[in-house]
Amino acid sequence: MTFGAVGVTVCAPAVIPHLDDVLSELEGGTRARANHSSMVLELSYGATRIVLGGDLPRVESGSGKAVPTGWGHVMESYSRLAEHQLLKIAHHGSIAAWHDDLMAPPPSERAWAVTPFARSSLPRAGSLPALLACEQPLYVSHPPPSWHVVRGPRGAPVSASSIHDRRDVARTGDPFADAAEDIRPQPPVDPLHPVWAFAFDDAAKLRGAWYGDTALTVV
Repeated sequence: MTFGAVGVTVCAPAVIPHLDDVLSELEGGTRARANHSSMVLELSYGATRIVLGGDLPRVESGSGKAVPTGWGHVMESYSRLAEHQLLKIAHHGSIAAWHDDLMAPPPSERAWAVTPFARSSLPRAGSLPALLACEQPLYVSHPPPSWHVVRGPRGAPVSASSIHDRRDVARTGDPFADAAEDIRPQPPVDPLHPVWAFAFDDAAKLRGAWYGDTALTVV
C-alpha cells in the first residue's frame, strides 16, 4: 500500500496454516502463541526503510523451536529488511526474537529503538552487551523496573556497564523474594516522557531526534 510518498508493506503475519491454528486458539481464548500472529510493518519513504518489529518471535522461548510464522519466514520472504535505517526491535529486545540477518552490520547508518515491557522484565539487562555488539547506541524509551540504572544529566548517554538487574544490587536477604521477577509498577509518567521520535529524509539520512524525559541512550 502507498500513502502519498510513503509505502507500507505488511511483512507478517504470514498467511500459512500455522497462522490459522494460532488464530483458532485465540478465538478459543488461548493466548500461549498469540505473538506468532504479530505484525511486522515496513515503511518506505524514498531510500529510507523503517521496520516495526511488533512482538514477533523467531523461536519459541522454551523449546528454541523455530516459529513457522516467525522472523525466519519474514527474512526469507523480505531479505531487504536487513537494510533498514530504523528498527523497532521485536518483542522488547527478547533474545527469542533476534534474527542474525536482520541484525547484521548494515551498509549504511541506522538506529535501533527498544520499548521495554515491565511484566516480562524485557529487555534483560544482561542482553544489552549482545545488542550493543550489533548496533550502538540503543534508544530505549523507558527503563523497566527490573533495571537498576545510574543516570547522569538528562540526555547524557548511559553506559550498559552501569545498568544491572535490580535484584543483583538491591537484594532483600529473603531467598524467596530475591528469586522473584521484579514487576513492581512504577510511578505514572507523562505520556510523552517514555518516547523516542526520529526524523529521516528520503535519502536514508537521520536528520534529528526527540526524546522524552525518561528515554535513554545506551552505549
